[in-house]
Amino acid sequence: MSGFKHFALAGAGGIGIFVIEELLKAKAAGTVDRITILTRTGSAGREVLKKFASAGAIITAVDYADSSAITQALAGVDVVISTIAGVAFEVEMLVAEASAAAGAKLFVPAYYGLPAFGEKLKGWSASRQSLREKLRAMDLPYVLFSCGLWSDFIFTDSVWAPLTNLEIATGKVTIGGDGTQPFSMTARADVASFLVYALIQLPVAKLEYQSYQVEGDRTTCNELFSAYEEKTGKKLEITYRSISELETAIAANPSDIGAIVQHIYATGKGVIEPPDNALYPGWNPKPTIDFLD
Repeated sequence: MSGFKHFALAGAGGIGIFVIEELLKAKAAGTVDRITILTRTGSAGREVLKKFASAGAIITAVDYADSSAITQALAGVDVVISTIAGVAFEVEMLVAEASAAAGAKLFVPAYYGLPAFGEKLKGWSASRQSLREKLRAMDLPYVLFSCGLWSDFIFTDSVWAPLTNLEIATGKVTIGGDGTQPFSMTARADVASFLVYALIQLPVAKLEYQSYQVEGDRTTCNELFSAYEEKTGKKLEITYRSISELETAIAANPSDIGAIVQHIYATGKGVIEPPDNALYPGWNPKPTIDFLD
């Protein structure tokens, strides 16, 4: 076991909520002593945070522009987990610096996703690399977790589903290539359970400067959407975009998220390989089809 007992989380939304729930389970079981949740000033009154506070978490409102306040909030923390959205990279960097100043022993960047995204989104890749270099320079070890796309999120979220042309509720979806290439997806709750298990149960040497890949489900677009039609009795209108068409779209707009996602899966780069699932005995992630109604 790592021996880490005091955890802090920055970014209590998205996957962050699921990570907090897993940490609270560990606290109830006696393997975690303290959980600190950093939240922006003015957000501490959110109902979900009130629920976490009643379960034993410490809610600390901070101004993310005030590094000294963040450092003070992280005093005594062993592990700082970031679930801050990628667009707020500067905030994550400030939290990392404050973590080092506070004497944290391990930092978990908001990496997740697929390594292949870095090949297409150069700015995202550069920011991730910059953070890792900064952590090494500050002598603050880090551990990375990647998981593919969120299986409980990508088809239903009001922002991401339209961006990726996978908004299944509309009855229309777009597939890159011919839909036969396998890809990896994992639900946020499953990623959270693996992450918390690893941070508590693995020895420190297995965490410092390590990278783990987890896979909840591996399927193809054709298989998944066929299963959806069979499960729901609903017929999908499917549009196929060739690899050359996707490459043209990306060249015209390097920030075309839909084309990037479709290209990654069409070219076989959407697979987590090899997955490290065996590190968590008994881990039983849900298949993607369970989240599609």
